[in-house]
Amino acid sequence: MTPENQEIFIEALNFIVLSSTVQGMLIGMFVGFAVQINVHLLCEFMTDLFEKITARKVS
Repeated sequence: MTPENQEIFIEALNFIVLSSTVQGMLIGMFVGFAVQINVHLLCEFMTDLFEKITARKVS
């Protein structure tokens, strides 16, 4: 491998690592966002359910 080829190879490797890191960050953000939405919906569902249960007990 000539030094020139080695340099190109290293640059390509850096680019792959960088792009995979960016992809990982985007996926992580998306997953985090989805989890937050699910937690929010779950909380709403639980409060709704709890209100229905307590309303039945009262009436």
